[in-house]
Amino acid sequence: MGDIVAYQMDALESLTKSAAVDRVQFLSDFYKISDHAVHPASGPYAYVISPEQHDPAMAVKLAQLLFNGGVEVQQATVPFEASGKSFPAGSYVVLFNQPYRNFAKTVLERQKYPDIREYPGGPPQRPYDVTGTTVPLFYGVDTVAVEDKFTVQTKKLTAIAPIAGRVESGSAQGGYLLDDAGNASLYALFSLLGEDVKAYRLTGPGRSPGTIYIPDQPGVATKLEAAAKKFGVTFKPSAAPVTGSALAVTTPRVGLYKSWVAALDEGWTRWVFDTNGVPYKTIYDADIRKGNLNAQFDAIILPDNPAPAILTGRSGFGRGGPERLTYPPLPVEYTGGLGPEGAAALKAFVENGGTIITDNKAADVYATKDNKNFSDALQGVPSKEFYCPGSQLEITVDTTNPIAFGSTPTVPVFFETGPTFKVSGNAKSVAHYTSDNPLLSGWILGGKYLNGTSAIAEVPAGKGRIIAFGFIPLYRGLSDATYKFMLNAMLYSSSHSATL
Repeated sequence: MGDIVAYQMDALESLTKSAAVDRVQFLSDFYKISDHAVHPASGPYAYVISPEQHDPAMAVKLAQLLFNGGVEVQQATVPFEASGKSFPAGSYVVLFNQPYRNFAKTVLERQKYPDIREYPGGPPQRPYDVTGTTVPLFYGVDTVAVEDKFTVQTKKLTAIAPIAGRVESGSAQGGYLLDDAGNASLYALFSLLGEDVKAYRLTGPGRSPGTIYIPDQPGVATKLEAAAKKFGVTFKPSAAPVTGSALAVTTPRVGLYKSWVAALDEGWTRWVFDTNGVPYKTIYDADIRKGNLNAQFDAIILPDNPAPAILTGRSGFGRGGPERLTYPPLPVEYTGGLGPEGAAALKAFVENGGTIITDNKAADVYATKDNKNFSDALQGVPSKEFYCPGSQLEITVDTTNPIAFGSTPTVPVFFETGPTFKVSGNAKSVAHYTSDNPLLSGWILGGKYLNGTSAIAEVPAGKGRIIAFGFIPLYRGLSDATYKFMLNAMLYSSSHSATL
């Protein structure tokens, strides 16, 4: 730790000395960069972000991100047309002739990795790192790049106003309804469940699958007002009783596994949960090996980590990657992985009705070539034929499945050297790839290996289930568009069928 701090201090002192010695050059270069951005040699002229999105809060979040980065964001005060499309008043307009143009361009545009060969006629040169980080795709926001100049009445924003939540007026003898399209609705649901509010997810005809229903109950109006204000959601009163099939929802008891082989995804998962008030408990190898897990948890999450790291404590990177450098000796309680006892405890947990949720490479604990109903379709495929180190791909979703409630029919996911699944028998595909080239942003080699395979699988095991993601649903706290899959999986673990 001391060395890390020393490196940072050396870098800081070097930077500040350079800035002092070469002050004029730094300022001149910075001015030239900004001048080039204000007078760009090529398009687009602007990007337009409509407020009419599947999750409108994400359009606001995107505008806020740009604004925080120094980008000038304007807002249309009247409806207008650009690039042959109509946009409503309230649309955000980001002109591309401003000093922080390059930042806006990096955030908004889709990346296309160039076709660079290792040698003439040879295989493609692999990217150094991830290749697709288009923020609108992470947020599930549709943006439009406008090449030609257009005119519209706008106001320059000095702040980005958040969406204001409310409880609509009207008779609520039938209770209240909440659209579940946005992540904020699920955060509000977790909050209300924590206050012992009775809630359901509707599954019958006449409502969008997964719509949140809060029946009228003592003191509920005050709790809804507080949730609406905190999470920016709108509760709509129902004058008539809501009837039909539903899932009764209770607060899920969630264990988040923390391996002694550090997993980046585990830390980001904690960050997303903590930031949004999603309840969970961190559990370690020893906690799992003790067994009796069903008495403590409804769901256990295994974050992205290679199967050997989880089962044996051996580190490694990527699919089939070599061992990392040897670590210094550690106390036995901080090494070893789950071991046979931990694996057996998880097996007993799921067979007795628990839900195990696996992220990305952690799915390979269960998706094996020996499992006839659930296997990793990429096991045994050499990297020279399939390689996708970090790109945004499109999946098609079964929105009637409780794991996908509130989703759009197609969703961008961030795929990073993960699995994809072959499912059969009683295993279900919640989402799958539908083409040989599902690429939206970045780079992929051998996309044909994904076509027809499952990106999210639900696999019954005894009385319980394994919910496996072939990607990282909470990728670095960025991929809001896929958060709901994880949140729904957690809620599903503590739900049961009901008739209203």
